[in-house]
Amino acid sequence: MKSLLHITLVSLVITAMITTSCQKEEERHGIGYCSYKDTTFLKHSDLLHCKYKTNTYWVYYDSVKTLIDSVFINKVKRKFIQDYCAITEFYTYTTLSTQSSTPTLYTLVPAGLFKATYNSYNGLDAQVYSPINKKDSSLFEQPGYIYDTLFANKLIYNEYYEHVMRVTITNDKSEQNRKSIYFVNSDFGILKHEIYDENNNLISNKVLLRKEIIR
Repeated sequence: MKSLLHITLVSLVITAMITTSCQKEEERHGIGYCSYKDTTFLKHSDLLHCKYKTNTYWVYYDSVKTLIDSVFINKVKRKFIQDYCAITEFYTYTTLSTQSSTPTLYTLVPAGLFKATYNSYNGLDAQVYSPINKKDSSLFEQPGYIYDTLFANKLIYNEYYEHVMRVTITNDKSEQNRKSIYFVNSDFGILKHEIYDENNNLISNKVLLRKEIIR
């Protein structure tokens, strides 16, 4: 009887230790012990400029395909995503194009502007813009990406644009894993987009002809 009681007590102690350990592990990872009070908003001025609204449109000319492509925003949405102990503001807009039957999804988060195919798992296929400090010209990289901030005026078609960021993506998931080079600023969005095939041949070169930006 004493032996059985001893075994029972030992089992209870072990169970308590495991429960306490699991609770600490959950607390360490922020699971089940969060007040969810930490909210990250879109505060950077560059990102706020990217909050384009419906009826914004861009007209591009593809010098390789010799085609005109009109792109316009038909849907916008602001939402907050909860993840463990953090809440993050998201701003998304969907564009339609005269040269494609599939909508394109753009997602604005504190890290920057992302582009994705409409059926993307998380809407973050390719980061086409990162908020910049206009006082500091810089070149920075992450795997598969090169962000090159160009502070001199950049001529696109027949107009000069300021604070243009050139983004090179080795495998652009939003463009069937092809190499892409984007020229972007927060005032007007994507100014130029180059796409290359597996042999590094230029297969598309869209430049901005005109636009109507609504915020």
